[in-house]
Amino acid sequence: MIRNLWAALCLALAGGMAAGGAMAQDGPRFDYSGLYAGFSTAYSAGRSEWSDPVGPTSTGEFDISGRIGGAILGYNWRIGETYLGIALDLTAGEIGGIGHGGCPAGCETALQYYGALRGQIGHRVGEGHLYGFIGIAQARIDQHPAGFARQQRNAAGWLAGIGYEHPLDNGWTLRTELQYMDFEDTIYSASGPTRTVSSNHVGMIRIGLTRYF
Repeated sequence: MIRNLWAALCLALAGGMAAGGAMAQDGPRFDYSGLYAGFSTAYSAGRSEWSDPVGPTSTGEFDISGRIGGAILGYNWRIGETYLGIALDLTAGEIGGIGHGGCPAGCETALQYYGALRGQIGHRVGEGHLYGFIGIAQARIDQHPAGFARQQRNAAGWLAGIGYEHPLDNGWTLRTELQYMDFEDTIYSASGPTRTVSSNHVGMIRIGLTRYF
């Protein structure tokens, strides 16, 4: 699954470089420093698991997936050809799936939204900007075993990824990222038997537009 996201990233990067090369203005090289804001859409795929903390019952890891969208606000500092930055990432949608096994009627996990604060380091590659990032995240996870009440929990986690952006016109860039997120275990206890919801990790490929000011 993650391998498929890597392949999709390579295709998106190739398309972004081709589009950027066709649209970038002649003249001074694009400067990726300063304040920027942008928006994006993403496809996400990951895994989750429900288990009984005092017994052997478990759904086993099952797939979760979904399409989401978000916004980013950040600032980069330039040191020669290197860029150091910080960014706030807010993303919403639903990344969900249903596991069975030890939960015959179905136990659903759905990541509804998350916010992340991330640090970034990058370097100019030709006209583009290749960068890596790592940060902390807070997510809202919806938990619903069939036949019982739905419950929402906050979950802390971390994320890391790589990205590439290429200049377009009038301060805009085309940005593509591959990101991995891992969130802490949560507990379902609204009604019925208590269950641990674990292995909440998600990979995503994101493409979007960013405007530098």
